[in-house]
Amino acid sequence: MLNTVPVVGLRGTTVMYVNTKLDTKAPGKTVDEWSVFCEMPADAKLEPGKAVHFFPFNGDLCVSVGRDVWVRKHRQPSDPLIRQAVDNWPLLYVDQWSDKLTKFQLPTPNLVNVIPFAELTATRDVQQWHLMTLGSDASISMWSGDDLTVGGPFTNMSYASQKPPTPPAWKQIAYYSGKVCAYDGQDTWDLTPDFGNQNYTIENQVSVPVPITRLTANEVCPIALQADGALYKRSTAATSGSGDHADVFTWSKWIDGNGVQSLGAASPGVSIDLGLLIAILRSRYTDTQLAMYPSINMIDAFAEAHDVFLDGLLSQAQIYATSTDAAKQDAAKAAGTSLMKHASTWAAWLHNTAERGSENVANMSKQLDNVHNQLIIQLADLKTILSGLQKDLESKQEALDHARAAMWGSLAVMLVGRFAEFHTTGSAD
Repeated sequence: MLNTVPVVGLRGTTVMYVNTKLDTKAPGKTVDEWSVFCEMPADAKLEPGKAVHFFPFNGDLCVSVGRDVWVRKHRQPSDPLIRQAVDNWPLLYVDQWSDKLTKFQLPTPNLVNVIPFAELTATRDVQQWHLMTLGSDASISMWSGDDLTVGGPFTNMSYASQKPPTPPAWKQIAYYSGKVCAYDGQDTWDLTPDFGNQNYTIENQVSVPVPITRLTANEVCPIALQADGALYKRSTAATSGSGDHADVFTWSKWIDGNGVQSLGAASPGVSIDLGLLIAILRSRYTDTQLAMYPSINMIDAFAEAHDVFLDGLLSQAQIYATSTDAAKQDAAKAAGTSLMKHASTWAAWLHNTAERGSENVANMSKQLDNVHNQLIIQLADLKTILSGLQKDLESKQEALDHARAAMWGSLAVMLVGRFAEFHTTGSAD
């Protein structure tokens, strides 16, 4: 798959993820559905009062139970198993969870959310990693570093916006597109953290029509679990609303939750980009071609040999039919019988070769279907991402047009004022 950030969650003791695959009921289209990722760490005890969270950090997938944290490392780019992740996304990670981290713990066992945040340094050449947590008291805390194994305390983040004068009582937070999408029970806000000053500001209050019980996000949009047990996707751009809120987002039903809880996201530190995907699929096609070559070569050799046998058999048949010499007829009959045996032997070889090649033909057919299916999936993903990008760009263009209009309006007022002042002064003179 292309670089994707699937939603993950917990059902029982099994970690699930949203997998994109071909829709068997609608050829050429894709469908998103829950698939098994892995089991929870063996020593993770799921108990009341201990919240479970899934969050990506520095390319790895982390799970927390209470204050304890386990890590599932991503594979290195040189790992040959990454090529198999085309059909099995979990293979982007190693097969086992790490041991429970000994130096790193979350601040409290019943946090509401744990989310990552990555930002570039001033020189824009190094990523700085942070964790943000939402407590049951609506407080937000932060931790900074690129290695969870070193541990370290969490620090409370203060509220730095002037409006509203006090911070909303946060219910959910999720990282999305360089900001934090924060939900206060009625509205979502864009929350911008300042890790250097250990505070945050908020803007862009947008109404949410239906209450959210859990909030997360993938690379396309924020995703909410609602009271009906289904997951909903938020539109990429707000539309005009009414009442106290100028804008409102559209939330459309995505997939059923199927009992999956503790929703988060997985963002592997290694990925299969389009170039590697094409190389893998091309390699598969080449492999099947090479596997078929011995069979094709045998069939070609049989065809050439059988042509010679048939010419020889025709010649002996003509001798047998036109000759009145019994000895010549017997010789022609013996030669014809010998040629028939040769043909029968070659036919047996061809039969065996065809049987051996039938598996290769079936595999090649499957591989070609797989190539076609993967390209359909990638096309659908690209359409979704580009559609979201287009809406986002249109929204930003509209905001830019409003800003330009306001700027020119202000400039016009200023110029009119200057002109009026000049005119009054000139009249007085």
